[in-house]
Amino acid sequence: MLTTTLFPNAMSPPVTMSALEPVSGEDAAAPGTPARSDPEILTSPPLISYLREASIIWLEIKRGNRQAVRLAPGSMGEPMTAMRTCTEELMTHWGIDVVAHRTLQRLPVPIGNHGNWIVGYQYPTELLRRGMEGRVDFRLIIGPDGKPTDCKTHKSIRPAGFNEVVCQLLTRRARFEPAVDAKGEPIASYWHNSVRFVIPN
Repeated sequence: MLTTTLFPNAMSPPVTMSALEPVSGEDAAAPGTPARSDPEILTSPPLISYLREASIIWLEIKRGNRQAVRLAPGSMGEPMTAMRTCTEELMTHWGIDVVAHRTLQRLPVPIGNHGNWIVGYQYPTELLRRGMEGRVDFRLIIGPDGKPTDCKTHKSIRPAGFNEVVCQLLTRRARFEPAVDAKGEPIASYWHNSVRFVIPN
C-alpha cells in the first residue's frame, strides 16, 4: 500500500507517495515477482500460486532501522484463499465483474503524478487551525474510461472534514489508465491508497 503525506504549507512540495517496505524473507515473495525496494504502483496482479501461498509459514516485517518482527502463523494457503473470497464478495457490491477481474492483464494505473491530486494548501483550514492531523484510507472505483465513479473512505476516528476533502478532490482530479481484462478491453476496477495530513513542527 502507498501512503500520501500532505503538508499544509502552500510552499511545500506536492504530495509525495512512498511505498511501505515489502515483506522480507525468501518465502514471502512469489517466484518471478520483482523486488519492490523502490516506491511503485502495482500495475498487474501479483503472480503467486496457491501452492506458493501454502508454502509460506512465516513473515518478517521490518521498517527502517527498527527491529524486525517475525510472525509464524503457519501455512498461509487457507487464509489467503479466505481473504480473496471476502474481497471478491465485496467487489460484487462495488459493481465490478469478479470473474473478469480474476484474469486482468493490468490494474488501474494513475496518469501523471498522482501526488499532485491533493496538495498542501488544500489542508482543511478549520482542522489546521485546531492543530488536527489525520490519515484517510480510501478506495476509488475506476470506470472503463479511467475516471473515478465512486469514492469511499474506511472507518476513521478523525474529523469528517479530512474524508470529505479527500473524496471531493480525488473524484474531480484523479485519472487512470483503466484496468484491462484478458481480452484487452478496459473494465471497471478499484484503487486504494491513503492520505496522511501532517502539520510540520
